[in-house]
Amino acid sequence: MQRQNEMDLAALDRKATWIFWTAVLAHAVLWTLLPGLLHHGYRPDVIEQLFIGREWVPASARHPALPAFLLEIVCLLTDRSFFAPFFVSQCCTLLTVWGVWRLGRILLHPMAALVPPLAMLLYWFFTIESTKYNQNIPYIAFWTLTIYFVYEALRTNRLGFWTAAGVVLGLALNSKYSAVLLAGSILLFFVVDGKARKSWKGIGPYLTTATAFFLFLPQILWMISKKDVIAPSYITDPFSFNFGKQLWMVADFAFCQCGSLILPVLVVGMVLRHPLKKRTDLSEEECWSRRFVGSMILYPFAAHLLVGFTHLRFMTVDYGAPLWPLLGIWLMLRFQSRWTSDRNSNVEEVSWSPWFKRFGISLVVAEIAFVSVFVVQDKVSPYLLGKPCRFHFPIEELGEASTEIWSRHAEGTCPYTSGEWWLAGNAAEAMRPSPSVHAIGGFGNMDALDMPTSWSTDNDFNQRGGLIFWDLKASKGRSPKTLLKHFPQAKILPPLTLSYETSAPVPPLKIGVAIVIPEEKKLR
Repeated sequence: MQRQNEMDLAALDRKATWIFWTAVLAHAVLWTLLPGLLHHGYRPDVIEQLFIGREWVPASARHPALPAFLLEIVCLLTDRSFFAPFFVSQCCTLLTVWGVWRLGRILLHPMAALVPPLAMLLYWFFTIESTKYNQNIPYIAFWTLTIYFVYEALRTNRLGFWTAAGVVLGLALNSKYSAVLLAGSILLFFVVDGKARKSWKGIGPYLTTATAFFLFLPQILWMISKKDVIAPSYITDPFSFNFGKQLWMVADFAFCQCGSLILPVLVVGMVLRHPLKKRTDLSEEECWSRRFVGSMILYPFAAHLLVGFTHLRFMTVDYGAPLWPLLGIWLMLRFQSRWTSDRNSNVEEVSWSPWFKRFGISLVVAEIAFVSVFVVQDKVSPYLLGKPCRFHFPIEELGEASTEIWSRHAEGTCPYTSGEWWLAGNAAEAMRPSPSVHAIGGFGNMDALDMPTSWSTDNDFNQRGGLIFWDLKASKGRSPKTLLKHFPQAKILPPLTLSYETSAPVPPLKIGVAIVIPEEKKLR
């Protein structure tokens, strides 16, 4: 009888695996094709990653460049396909939910283990927000995988898992500097938890630390060599404490985290008993696992609140993105399910519960709702708001106009674009071959020093030449004050008037243009 139940459990495990991969791949295909077919341009974060990736530098002035590297590799493999950023985002989403699923399979029944990862497909950062590929998308994946491999390392004490934990932690640090909060949270758990403390007697934790440090070392060396360029204000600026503002920032951060989690938590809640009843059937090992998962959520969250409270400019909603993928597992371990979630329970009790069917239906309905919101945002919002979104930007038209301007005034290919980094990045992405972007101006304001590049200087630009762009509406029709300060040889050209990629009656985009032509590139 026991052997038969084991065989049935193995068959159910295979069925659960099939359901997982079918759902996840369908989600990935949907959110790769949907923005690729509907959008005409990219959101600002995507443009930033595109022009950073082409430079192959360790970091920009604000963040490590690993996420940009990943995007550039896919762009090269796909001949710079428009779908590339959306494809990379969904690959990272797949890695994240895979890590959640792998951990859930260890702790829960095969069918119950499907609930946390599939519910997380409804996470804001894995649906509409995934079209804004930036450093947060791979950061979430590496953060989640770090926790999974640390758990496996503590459970099995195998060197392979200790090494893997170090690799993905190093990758997380190379995605976003705030991954130090995850490293600190893991260290704290290894100090306060009795079982984790025993691991210090072996080589494992030291192997993880050494591996992560080795992968992060290029960043450390780069920051030392580029200390005059790097500008993460949340690290270098002196603290300017204001109790009221700090408290409001922390409260706003926590509230927004709740907002991004509403759908995943509601969907997981469908399979929990009402009112919520705590599980009392856990073994000592399962209680430790629950404590580990809870700590890996609570410790980093508390660390973010603490840092946000002490430094106002640090706290943004995106910083909480990697904190929650494992929340569903913790809820399943903490509270009783509509059916038992014990991995060793009778198979027939959990096979195709009505509650699981309702869970599946809720996933489909929520996915349809996200798609509907996305389509309305793309097709209808310009009519409702009277203004376009960033993905309605006429990137191809700007690229063609920029190429024509350069070929009319200068020989050879355009080396640089500059000015407002949003406009300069769009022009560079559409021009062939793509020039480097010498970003100096802030978003929508060339006079605001927002994101200086770590791979070029004003001197480089003035020696090699290039095109300079700024938004005429934002500058009230005038040339930016800093234009001649940065580029004393710049010649102002007639402005460009471009139509947004929407049929809505919105005002056209007016872009100021200037050119710097070195003597050797001037037309004879």
